[in-house]
Amino acid sequence: MRRAGSLLVCILLVATTVIAQVPQIINYQGRVAVGGTNFNGTGLFRFAMVDAGTNLSQQATAEATVTNGFIVSYAVTAAGSGYTNTPDVTIVDRWGSGATAHCVMGGGNVLNVIADTPGS
Repeated sequence: MRRAGSLLVCILLVATTVIAQVPQIINYQGRVAVGGTNFNGTGLFRFAMVDAGTNLSQQATAEATVTNGFIVSYAVTAAGSGYTNTPDVTIVDRWGSGATAHCVMGGGNVLNVIADTPGS
């Protein structure tokens, strides 16, 4: 049975940045533990507001080529950007199962996707 290629998604959680005014007072209710025991008394604390910057990362995608019910290759359709580690590969297919693959990286982008097992 031959059908259109499965969609392959190299997952990268893309964080969004919200720009807001810095509050004058930060209310927090919680506990401080020292050595696993709740601290009771006056404490001196120092806080810093840190700007995480703008996240320019984009998720990579690829499309699988299926021949006789098996994934034989992948074509990268979007290389993504901003990867600092090789992302896990998730293969989404509502008819088949068992396929695995890994990414080949370069310069923070996905250059190629290699089929490890073709699935069925």
